[in-house]
Amino acid sequence: MTEDHVDDPIADLLEHRALSNGNLVSAELNLAELDLAEHAASAAKRLKADHPTVVFTSGRRSVSDQADAMAGNVVVNRKWIVQTYAASNERDTLQKWVDENPTVTSRQSIAAGLSNIMTGWTDAQRVKLSRHFAGLAFDVRPGDAAIKDAIKVLPNLVKFLDSEGGITIWHAEFKAA
Repeated sequence: MTEDHVDDPIADLLEHRALSNGNLVSAELNLAELDLAEHAASAAKRLKADHPTVVFTSGRRSVSDQADAMAGNVVVNRKWIVQTYAASNERDTLQKWVDENPTVTSRQSIAAGLSNIMTGWTDAQRVKLSRHFAGLAFDVRPGDAAIKDAIKVLPNLVKFLDSEGGITIWHAEFKAA
């Protein structure tokens, strides 16, 4: 284990994406791939400059990207949505779907169900659920305390989470420019 790596098998699984052949590849993203809006982009650049070992695992998300990310967590914890997101009709609609479909257990099937719901939402509804939709949030691989401390003092930071629904995920949200 390296100094900047937290031994967390769940986080290790979550930060990899499956190829169509079933193989896993690293989900580490470079700054351009994050596709972040201003404030979040500036913060990511600053964090990377100050801590070159930081690994970004998520930035702006499409509906299918968001559904897949959520589904990966729901597979581990069926109450993850309600335990992670702020109370809203959007959160409750997604959690209700999970609760009403207990036999749907694969990541792919859960993602499809969540995606079907979010596809019908307006941009405002999507951003109400997650700032990832607007490019105003990024996730990083949990690392050493210096990286965590640096995230907490980034300009225009609205919220930092080091756990979502009991799963170790480092998530940073930023104000709109």
